[in-house]
Amino acid sequence: MNYRSNIRTKSGCGPLLAGDSARLPALRQQVFEHVRSSGRAARADITRDLNISGASTTTLTADLIDSGFLREVDEPDREHGRGRPRVALEVVPDSSYVIGIKLSFKQHSAVLCDFAGNVLATAILPTKNKRSSEDVLIEQIIALCHRVIKAADMSEQDIAAVGVGIPGIVDQASGRIRWCSLLQDTNVDLASSFATKFNAPLFLDNDTNMLTLAELWFGVGRDKTDFAVVTIENGVGMGVGSEQQALSWHTWRRLRAGAYQSAA
Repeated sequence: MNYRSNIRTKSGCGPLLAGDSARLPALRQQVFEHVRSSGRAARADITRDLNISGASTTTLTADLIDSGFLREVDEPDREHGRGRPRVALEVVPDSSYVIGIKLSFKQHSAVLCDFAGNVLATAILPTKNKRSSEDVLIEQIIALCHRVIKAADMSEQDIAAVGVGIPGIVDQASGRIRWCSLLQDTNVDLASSFATKFNAPLFLDNDTNMLTLAELWFGVGRDKTDFAVVTIENGVGMGVGSEQQALSWHTWRRLRAGAYQSAA
């Protein structure tokens, strides 16, 4: 299955729509997310699109620049093509790096991305088509991390976090894997085991949820209010994006139950 379909159809990364106003983050975060999703944005664009004052834009962008998250770049005048270029803002790509991993029966795959969402390196680790113990799966994840880090000519200390998508059920409250088709055991605390062997924290979720989030950030879901993702691999899975969020199965189930009750 190609999990990178429709990736990078627009500049920037992240949702392009504002989402539910009741769930909007702090204004500083809104400014950062606007620049990230746009790829580049001038201060005047931020002021207009977020409907805030010019003074607020200046203060917040200055703080984000001082914190190392944004930087100024010259942007050519697209209307006139000459004259002094206006100053735009963009995410500082090398301010942080993350690894994303997809686990499956025949092979595990990984990407290493910078803070702007650019893929710097990829790696694949062939695996045996059978269930593994927790220790074996941890060793495979660690080996894949080192492989993609080497491909990017970086070190383990450069990595801020590792995200892993698994074919199974993850309890988001505890971080435990309740069940996974790749594992011999149930109720596995993979993140804690990983923390003893790798320098960065591990974040887990169902692989279909991860794919839904990828479509929301990089694919066709960026400018969609609501969308669904259906996967057909060893089994059939579905993810739902709504109001610029990728909904977990538990959230989707609660919303569906509420809709049925309202209809009744």
